[in-house]
Amino acid sequence: MSAIVIADAGGTSTSWAIISEGGQTARARTEGFNAVHDAPAKLSACVASSPLAQLRGRAPKVWFYGAGCRGAEALARVRKGLEDALGELGELRAHSDMLGAARALCGHGRGIACILGTGSNSCLCEGGEIVANTPSLGYILGDEGGGASIGRRFLGLLFKGHMPAAVAEAFSREFPATEVDDVIRRVYCEPGANSYLASFMPFIASHSHTDELHSLLTDEFRRFVRLNLLPYSPSDGQEIHFTGSVACHFEPFLREALEAEGLRAGTVAASPLEGLISYHTS
Repeated sequence: MSAIVIADAGGTSTSWAIISEGGQTARARTEGFNAVHDAPAKLSACVASSPLAQLRGRAPKVWFYGAGCRGAEALARVRKGLEDALGELGELRAHSDMLGAARALCGHGRGIACILGTGSNSCLCEGGEIVANTPSLGYILGDEGGGASIGRRFLGLLFKGHMPAAVAEAFSREFPATEVDDVIRRVYCEPGANSYLASFMPFIASHSHTDELHSLLTDEFRRFVRLNLLPYSPSDGQEIHFTGSVACHFEPFLREALEAEGLRAGTVAASPLEGLISYHTS
């Protein structure tokens, strides 16, 4: 049996599991990769400089879950990046990060799985496949509950004078060079606006005890539920499962918002990798 590689690729980092022929599992982390925006050479360089390089010439079987992994062009980018680093692959299956989250959180059962990270996404899944998906639409038109959407709303309230003086003063101390013109330039004129907006989440977390930020967070998560989850017609009290940094770091606010909408948070995992290992080795 050839080695099995499982990848969970996000825009910031990629988590890897390497399952040897003998069944031992090793883990690695590399730079992120988006199959829509990034060149195959970026993926190849990450793999070649990581412990995965030991698999070169051994034709591993790869399950690759990642942002932008939809369609033939994305699959070709992933394949070229991996084969340039590892040589011929035994098999390659590339799927969306949403399917990865669904399989990690719900296994082969039926349930609702969500991603709350820089962006947001959700699906109704059954038998390890997505059966319904509310489109996330990105941080401008959607991504409710994600770090970019929360960061966008926070900055808007801050610069319009709707944050407490203590929060505004702390922001000025921590980000002394961040003025209105700087924010407008970063958001409207430079790439990576979604990551920039989400970069303020640690500051928001450190001040989440204030009434204003508590209200912002719970309202944003309730918006996520109403706009993205209610179309699946969840039953009252149904458990909804989550993965992603925002879901993990703001779990109390998330649970409060779900309860207000008649639902409950089930599993909340920082990363889907462990669940994917279980899914593919069970």
